[in-house]
Amino acid sequence: MRKGVGIVGGSGYVGGELLRILLHHNNCEVRNVSSRRLRGKPLSKAHPHLKGEYEHLEFTESSPDSFLNCDFVFIVSPQEEKSFSYVKRFHEAGIRAVDTTACYRTTPEHYERYYGKQHEDKERRLVYGLPEFNRDEIKSSKLVSNPGCIAASCILSAKPLDDKDLIEGGVFDAKVSVSCAGAEPYERTHFPYAAENVYQYESEKMPHRQTPEIKNNLRTNFTFVPHLVPIVRGILVTSYLKLKEGVDPQVVERELRSRYLKESFVRFVDVPSTTRVKNSNFFDIGNFYYEMDSNTLVFSSAVDNLVKGSAGVAVQNMNLMLDLDEREALADLPTFP
Repeated sequence: MRKGVGIVGGSGYVGGELLRILLHHNNCEVRNVSSRRLRGKPLSKAHPHLKGEYEHLEFTESSPDSFLNCDFVFIVSPQEEKSFSYVKRFHEAGIRAVDTTACYRTTPEHYERYYGKQHEDKERRLVYGLPEFNRDEIKSSKLVSNPGCIAASCILSAKPLDDKDLIEGGVFDAKVSVSCAGAEPYERTHFPYAAENVYQYESEKMPHRQTPEIKNNLRTNFTFVPHLVPIVRGILVTSYLKLKEGVDPQVVERELRSRYLKESFVRFVDVPSTTRVKNSNFFDIGNFYYEMDSNTLVFSSAVDNLVKGSAGVAVQNMNLMLDLDEREALADLPTFP
């Protein structure tokens, strides 16, 4: 019997990607999709590219109790503070869920400091939903917090080396697409501002609000600076990792390859590129270069921020939580060009 799935706040980019991915899922069917703004409207009102699918569904009212008919729920509400009430209710009802908002990614103290909002559920901790490192914990959890898209790219780049005590810090220089800012438009994603322009992303909030996620998952100190570039989707992170004295850079690269050898969605390529992971759940890594004078290993990684950076890894987490094939509905190759 197929599992009934709900999406809280399904009218944005991540909601659209979840709907697209779940169309191909053999074990799940979408049962409920809410939207405060589009209640009563067909799903194609927000997602015209899905016209002809989900014709039996309309956007529903957003309330925790309206999802109690679901076996699994994705919480994608743009009003992320509402996530607290959904997580509490789903915990009471025994409903498994992935929260894609920032509410449970880090500590309540970090949330309040970096997001400037009160944390309403300070005693609860959710498993951090990065399958490559927390697979067993995700499998045994009923509630999981999806990683931030940029933070996950940085962590996947450095954590195998950090865990082996091969590095002593470094820099993550991230180039992020306009869709990282979400579907709701504002001045700095407006075409005349964003087109033909590169600027430090959310510079008024530095350190960037995903910084605590990186610090919580890596032991050494890193500097993290994202820049918004005029592309629709994708993240490219260039990592500058300072090696510990006496560490062979070739050993470091081999360690990365060995750690990810059995990971279905990690690929080693010559030159990572946002266009070559587009619409896929792959994390591409490569273009290794050793700077001898500074004892620094430099390499790049690329993900699609809306798939491996959000909706795709959310489905990957769901598959683990429901004891399904982790690759279910996620095996499609990228589209190119």
